[in-house]
Amino acid sequence: MNEAIQRIINGHGIAISIVSMLIVFLALSLISLFITLLPRILDLIAKVFPENEQQSNTPPVDDQIIAAIGFALHKRNCTRK
Repeated sequence: MNEAIQRIINGHGIAISIVSMLIVFLALSLISLFITLLPRILDLIAKVFPENEQQSNTPPVDDQIIAAIGFALHKRNCTRK
């Protein structure tokens, strides 16, 4: 057991472990910070690039027309087999 600990110390295992944990902690902190600031960033982007609301000139489609189109396509596909 004593020999294993000595090999870790000789190979700088403790320093490598601490640096690795710090890198992971820093990365997770940056991700958390980005997620926290994301609503503010999106608000700023929305002010710079406002969303264009275009009104459509096409009339609304009636449910009966949609049902008729669906029935016609179904009948066409069933007769092809």
